[in-house]
Amino acid sequence: MPFLSPKAEHSLQARHNVRWTVVVWLLIGGIINYLDRANLSIAAPEMMKELGLSKTDIGLLGTVFSWSYALMQLPSGWLVDRFGAKKVYSIAVIWWSLATMMTGAVSKLSSLIGTRLLLGIGEAPCFPTAAKITSYWFPKKNAAWLQGFGTPRPNGVRRLRRQSSCSC
Repeated sequence: MPFLSPKAEHSLQARHNVRWTVVVWLLIGGIINYLDRANLSIAAPEMMKELGLSKTDIGLLGTVFSWSYALMQLPSGWLVDRFGAKKVYSIAVIWWSLATMMTGAVSKLSSLIGTRLLLGIGEAPCFPTAAKITSYWFPKKNAAWLQGFGTPRPNGVRRLRRQSSCSC
């Protein structure tokens, strides 16, 4: 092992400590991301009573979110590559936070559809950004592990991954 100067060794240790702090913040962001998208299912019974929404309306709100989230994944990855992970993630957090707040302030189905659309667009950069950040801060062998096991995701995805015969 080559000799490292005290300054280089201190710099290496500082980077090691910072990268785990980054992972913790990404994990917290991912958890908030999931809570924001799941809050509709918790609030749905009251929303149906107070706003006169049907089960079909609630299903539509979930569908609007899912489609906008899915369709914005690729553009989100491009934005992360083009403008940088820090900038895109910061804007995404502000965007999805405002969309979540606006959901509580509206009372018509059309407005709720709009806020769920905005939420899907705002949350889409979360995981492409996390992938970019972990690939920057960690060696490849750790970055893959962090993306596979260190980021929050529904338990069903993990179960499917374990049951799958895919070696990828």
